[in-house]
Amino acid sequence: MTYSEATEQVMLHNGYFAPLKLIYREIWNYKDKTEITGKTPDMTILDTIVFIFANF
Repeated sequence: MTYSEATEQVMLHNGYFAPLKLIYREIWNYKDKTEITGKTPDMTILDTIVFIFANF
């Protein structure tokens, strides 16, 4: 699972509301730390949040 997919899952499971602190804490519930793929977490999280709210 990519950072983007994991971020989306955190937001979906929190009613589309997830402060960055919550995303950083819960992202590892969905993403395996040994399989790191994608951009850096900070940029991916920002891109995902912008994308979700642009399409909301």
